[in-house]
Amino acid sequence: MSLKDIIKLMKEAIHAEIDSQGFYKEAAKCTKKKEAKRVFNLLEGDEKRHEKILTERHKSLTSDPLPEMKPRAKWIKMARNMVESKTNQIDALRIAINAERKAHNHYMKMADKAEDKLLEEVMELLAQDERGHEQILVAEYRALTHQPFDDYELDLYVRE
Repeated sequence: MSLKDIIKLMKEAIHAEIDSQGFYKEAAKCTKKKEAKRVFNLLEGDEKRHEKILTERHKSLTSDPLPEMKPRAKWIKMARNMVESKTNQIDALRIAINAERKAHNHYMKMADKAEDKLLEEVMELLAQDERGHEQILVAEYRALTHQPFDDYELDLYVRE
């Protein structure tokens, strides 16, 4: 994989993070439920952190500035279609779990494509971060819906 390909991949990843920020920001605007807004706002902040990590990596690869990137319209539209004013915390968690799962899979695919070891590590780190978000959201969802934890989770959270 050439440096040009690596830089292109980095730009795609940065734009994906900006899309996610736009999605979560719009989702927070669409719901009137305080706890759902909190979930979406926290996730927007995490996506900003990911964008910063990727932007720093991009700067280490090239002196070329990044083009101005805004969330693509389809992500804003998707948030408007998925999130309503009555969207509650449980609905918000379901939406976020699905989004984090997709982001994890996307970064793992990017890591598999990367021939640059450092880029692969960055993509795997971001994938782990997305998986961690998903696990936290799933635990919060289970707690709110009174679903039992599995034995592994009991060992982690209760028996320590």
